Amino acid sequence: MAHRMAQRPHLQCVHRKGSLTESKFLSILGNMLLVTERPWTVKHRESDRLITTSQNPVVIGNYDVYSDVSDEPWFARLISYAITGREDAFRDGVRDRNL
Repeated sequence: MAHRMAQRPHLQCVHRKGSLTESKFLSILGNMLLVTERPWTVKHRESDRLITTSQNPVVIGNYDVYSDVSDEPWFARLISYAITGREDAFRDGVRDRNL
């Protein structure tokens, strides 16, 4: 199954007179925006061209990110910096419940 990011609000990006390469663009996505363990690809929507780690300048336009997704449930968790025993017991109880 592929998930198409086109249904989400558009990511506004900077076009700097051709200095943003496809390789840099993929690096920005992979290191800062996409948190995934599964492989993903990016396509330029207008040309349907797959973006690669090349030194080609990024073309102005819309880009779609594709990745395999699963129906596996997930839970967003916050890091707890609590130091009291009562808070530790609550945190541990929540974690045990979610296993």
